[in-house]
Amino acid sequence: MFITQDINKLTGEVKDRLDAILVITQRAFDLVKYDGPYFIAGGSLFSATMGKDDYDNVDVFFYSKIDYDDALEKIATYVDSALNLSGEGSDTGDNGPHINLCTFKTSTSLAVSGPFSDDVNLELRSTHFGFPEEIMRKFDIVNAMIALTSSDELITSTKLDQNLRVNLNEIVSTTIDGYFKYTERKGAIDPGMNALHGI
Repeated sequence: MFITQDINKLTGEVKDRLDAILVITQRAFDLVKYDGPYFIAGGSLFSATMGKDDYDNVDVFFYSKIDYDDALEKIATYVDSALNLSGEGSDTGDNGPHINLCTFKTSTSLAVSGPFSDDVNLELRSTHFGFPEEIMRKFDIVNAMIALTSSDELITSTKLDQNLRVNLNEIVSTTIDGYFKYTERKGAIDPGMNALHGI
């Protein structure tokens, strides 16, 4: 079960942390002129709700492959024009943001750094397309079931809390890495090591 709320009605430190993640993502998309719908989900948002800033990537999902392809096309056009302007990669100048693009099997990584963020990789996920609730049901780590849409909706699972749980039907080879990342850096706990034993 999921709860949807307007992020603008939240207050305090958690709202500030969530806003920071949305701002980094939106500024990168503004830079490349992508204005289509998307949502952020997973570990960076979980970290923010636990009062932590410990994330180096933001998982970005799209409602359709068409939206994903449009975003990639805009990014590629931006990177190509930046290469032509500077001759030295996707650098837009000494004070401007830097964007580097790498493609992986499950995502396209958009490395963003510059005046509006520390180095953060936006992982444009290409494994699943659909609505946030659909995508989050496929997560291996249940605690990561939190999404923030480009229209300022915060969607959270009723299971969102500090106690780490795994979806036994979605365990993959990297779930163990995720387990340690969540327990060591993101504020999750595993009383009795039940989640670890399930993996």
